[in-house]
Amino acid sequence: KDLSTSADVWNRLAFLVAHYAGDEAVMSAFKSYIDTCTTLATTMISLNKISDFTPDYYGVVDLQNFNTNEHLQTTTASLSHPHLLLGNITSNFRHPNIIDIKMGTQAYEPAAPESKQRREIQKYTKQEEFGLRIVGMRVYDKVTD
Repeated sequence: KDLSTSADVWNRLAFLVAHYAGDEAVMSAFKSYIDTCTTLATTMISLNKISDFTPDYYGVVDLQNFNTNEHLQTTTASLSHPHLLLGNITSNFRHPNIIDIKMGTQAYEPAAPESKQRREIQKYTKQEEFGLRIVGMRVYDKVTD
């Protein structure tokens, strides 16, 4: 066996011995680990529940040069007009009602210029308080549609 595997076994054994001996530092680390795993599991369950209502993400495209899937990017550094390419979750509906919600307490990058930050804050002054902003909405109206 290589030394890394052997060391890993000894580290696990030392952790178990310290845990059962009641070492406070190990007990605290173990509780923190269990809390983190529980939070992660709860978050994954929540995300799975809303996954049917969120579009698939296909990457970033440059709308100026978009023709085929070969233009998909993972970064926006080389794109002049970057846009997200998302799946159409409304395709199975004849008359979908749609709402565009921007999630989060701020709508700008942390390193954005102060002028950009002020502009974004002015769009909806309550975004920091509520944690979201409604940008647009389309509601089916059988009289006009």
